[in-house]
Amino acid sequence: MNTISETEDTIAAIATPAGRAALGIVRISGKECAAILPKIFLPRHQPEIIPFRPALGKILVDQNRSIDEAMLTYFQRPNSYTREDLAEITCHGNPRILDRVLDRVLSSGARLARPGEFTYRAFLNGRLDLVKAEAVQQLIAADSAYQIELALNQLDGRLSSRFRELSAKLVELISLMEGNVDFSEEQHYHFISNDESLQRTDALIFRVRELLGTFEKGQWIREGYHVAFVGKPNVGKSSLFNALLERDRAIVTAVAGTTRDYLEERINLGNFVVHLFDTAGIRDSSEEVEKEGVKRSLQVIETADLIVFVLDGSQPSDDQDILLWREIGSKNKMLVYNKLDKESFQERPFEGWNGISVSASTGAGMSALRQVLSERVEKEIRYSEQDYLISSVRHRDILKRTVGRLERAHKGIQEGLSEEFPLLDLHAALHDIGEITGHVTIDDIYQQIFQNFCIGK
Repeated sequence: MNTISETEDTIAAIATPAGRAALGIVRISGKECAAILPKIFLPRHQPEIIPFRPALGKILVDQNRSIDEAMLTYFQRPNSYTREDLAEITCHGNPRILDRVLDRVLSSGARLARPGEFTYRAFLNGRLDLVKAEAVQQLIAADSAYQIELALNQLDGRLSSRFRELSAKLVELISLMEGNVDFSEEQHYHFISNDESLQRTDALIFRVRELLGTFEKGQWIREGYHVAFVGKPNVGKSSLFNALLERDRAIVTAVAGTTRDYLEERINLGNFVVHLFDTAGIRDSSEEVEKEGVKRSLQVIETADLIVFVLDGSQPSDDQDILLWREIGSKNKMLVYNKLDKESFQERPFEGWNGISVSASTGAGMSALRQVLSERVEKEIRYSEQDYLISSVRHRDILKRTVGRLERAHKGIQEGLSEEFPLLDLHAALHDIGEITGHVTIDDIYQQIFQNFCIGK
């Protein structure tokens, strides 16, 4: 069976999104690239195709017929994205034209690229490490300014440099301890004392835990921040949900308990993505469907990053409001008084908390609510360009494993075990870091990462 590891082939693909556009790009990479180009492209203003000099010309079917006028840029190895000979043909963005250009390239000696294969070759040829390669996909999929910034920082090598530092310190510690094993018995010489080994292992554990501590913020940026609208039935949670989305996503009626299950939608709020959850009104009920809706809403509340607790400001709060507020406990929360448009509206003190007054039906106060929400999320997510954030579950899981190995090594040194035993864990920790950056060959990991790329990248 063919696999992505077939890197001797010359590959080609359309590198721009499906659909009509002013321009589209067909990409070619591989050792036959330079031989294919003269078969399909006739430069208009120069006798031949010159590396790194864009050329205007025609895509040829044969000597007398052409498909389209195009701009060809040929990148000679190793100065290309894949570090192979690579060409990009920019033509008109009609899907039929792009398909014909691609067919012409394929019939001239290339094969269709698999998803992510161009970036995979960039990785194999040392252009990118695995962390940077993953950042390419994050950059393509980014929906917010912070997601773009995080991906660019990782693509720039900031996170990779931290992993390289960890590897270097591990290698240094391992080499010193290996020296003890090799020479201490015969020459009674120690390259490193137990105390220094413990100090260095402690420092490594601290650095890995420090990286792990950035995961929550990294995940908020990469996956989005979760905000749940919570309250008893008929306080206007669904109306607020719709007003923030600026469309009628949730069904709104005067009947209490209309929402029987939670709804989720994504919006961009300032620099970041926010997942909004409209939950079922929380109350005791004997009706099976409503009970299940309340159960699911409680699960959403448990995992939400911020609770927007909604009160009906046209009615006095009651024991049900207070009980639900207290059940939420110490979770991150804010208070919103809805139905500002009602004559009976009154912002009454509630559990010592100040709230925001809005009317979901008229839009009054919604701009202020957006602003406060944005500021609350920004406060949680804001990070400096100097910060190193991990945002990948893969990285987190490997680093958790690494901490465990380092802690076992530390315990072994502390207990006076022969150095061969903690060295086993230190070597395994080094292997873990290599697994993150791709310096350890594990084909199934590569397959999993690169198959999620679009074809042409």
